[in-house]
Amino acid sequence: MFKKRGQFWYADFTLGVLVLTAIGIFFVQTLFDLSEGNEGVTGLIGDANTLSDSLMSEKLGGEGAIYDPFNWNVGKGRLGFINEGKIDMAAFTEVKNYIGSNYEDSRYMFGIENDYIFYFENGFGQYLNIETGEMAGNSEPIVYGHQSIQSNDDLISVTFSGRVIMNRYAYLGDGAGGENNQIIRIVAIAFDDFEEIT
Repeated sequence: MFKKRGQFWYADFTLGVLVLTAIGIFFVQTLFDLSEGNEGVTGLIGDANTLSDSLMSEKLGGEGAIYDPFNWNVGKGRLGFINEGKIDMAAFTEVKNYIGSNYEDSRYMFGIENDYIFYFENGFGQYLNIETGEMAGNSEPIVYGHQSIQSNDDLISVTFSGRVIMNRYAYLGDGAGGENNQIIRIVAIAFDDFEEIT
């Protein structure tokens, strides 16, 4: 009788050890999966922060002469268009034109690895064309950065597999039509992949 009872406890003990081992293996695997997934998000967070910091800085350099120490064409300088908290429209136009013709180089100039876009919103969260200071229409090119996403229509017709959004605020003043004094939101998005919604 004692032999059977001991064998019964041994079976319970063995089954318990196997269950705990299986739980331990699943736990360790989950930890590794979480850490691998966070590496991509960490990169996107860093890129979105770097992008928004650069946009909020003062422009340094331009597409000038080769001997210019801050020539954007040789990867020197800084892409930004904010001066003392206010959007410098001349600098914005230069940065916009550079990004439009040199997207891959602009990623290097911003110091980011992932793709990016940025756009502007007014105080009510509506898309804003800062060149006119007015609410933007759906097909108006108001999204800057990645060439596949250039308008409100494009922005709502894609889904991102991984993205981080950073919001910054600046003052849009007399540079955009005179009567458009307002605080606007600069929405900077770093993303790793997207696909069009069909």
